[in-house]
Amino acid sequence: PLRPLLFHPEPPVTEGLQGRCFFRCIHCLIVIISFLSVANCSVHIRTISWAQRNTFRARLIMLASGRGNDHPRSHLGEHILLRSMTAFGRGQSLGESEDFLVEIHSVNGRRLEIVINMEGHLTEFHPPLRSLIAGALWRGRVTVFVSRQPSSDRGVGFRVNTELAKELKRAYEELRKNLGYEGEVDFSIIASRSDLIVQGNPAADSEKRWIALKSAADNALDRLIAMKETEGHNLRSAFDNLLNDLEKIVASIEDLAPSALVRYEERLKGRISDAAAGLADNDERILREIAILADKLDISEETTRLRSHIDQFRALMEDLGPCGRTMEFLVQEMNREVNTIGAKSDDLTISKLVVRAKTELEKLREQSQNIE
Repeated sequence: PLRPLLFHPEPPVTEGLQGRCFFRCIHCLIVIISFLSVANCSVHIRTISWAQRNTFRARLIMLASGRGNDHPRSHLGEHILLRSMTAFGRGQSLGESEDFLVEIHSVNGRRLEIVINMEGHLTEFHPPLRSLIAGALWRGRVTVFVSRQPSSDRGVGFRVNTELAKELKRAYEELRKNLGYEGEVDFSIIASRSDLIVQGNPAADSEKRWIALKSAADNALDRLIAMKETEGHNLRSAFDNLLNDLEKIVASIEDLAPSALVRYEERLKGRISDAAAGLADNDERILREIAILADKLDISEETTRLRSHIDQFRALMEDLGPCGRTMEFLVQEMNREVNTIGAKSDDLTISKLVVRAKTELEKLREQSQNIE
């Protein structure tokens, strides 16, 4: 809402000198407040954790690049690297009355899918934990395991769900009467419920428990993302090698294309001359048809687009944020161009190069499917 006031030098409606002066004062006040807010944020950064500081710095980079809707959480902070979707992270924290252990597994997936496994009495933390993980990752199937155990040196108690026990007894009594059985309800049936008696401090505060759980989840996410970026760095090297090989293949095709086209024209002239006896080789109709066919078999446009796609792929590796699906799309387009080159050319050497290019593109596609 403040963007028009911050970036428009003139007031939207001029109502004399007093109106313009008032607008100028408001504009200057907003600018001063904005700078003070940034300064306050820079002071606050010194008091937050290392992971939060990197996240905040990466967030500023994303906002400056106009991609504020992405969810940055970088292990390095200065630059968000390529991130693999396959990783694992474990984090642990010590609470006042219980300790938490969080394990996060991430594998390939078309979109972000989060599955959280935790004990029933921790379900109140399911939504904030999901939001925390969704704010750090972009894509992949993520499985989260949350476990806790009471802290033996900080007091252990037992919380009994009396209301649940009463409801269970009442339900079993009603079931016994409806079925016509005699006798009393066996207490062992009620006591067999695992959620009837929960080990832990009954006075534990929910907010403190969430702080402990969030700390464990943050540690797990930091380790998960560190592994993602390490694997992404290795994939980057593989991408560079594959793209270099692909560029060499394209260069070889471009070198062979003119001579292959000339040989095709000569063969075409010979076939037409044999089929149309009595027509001169330089007959205008023959030359026109040869020129039309030669133009249809020209692969210069395909090689140009192929090089453009390779350049775009390299640029993506320097981009901020998620790029895996865009990489997959570019590989698909490169495959399309290579298939067109193979269909147009009947030169044996070029056909062999097309097969090599398809092999490299298949490797590129498999690696791209592992990028967030």
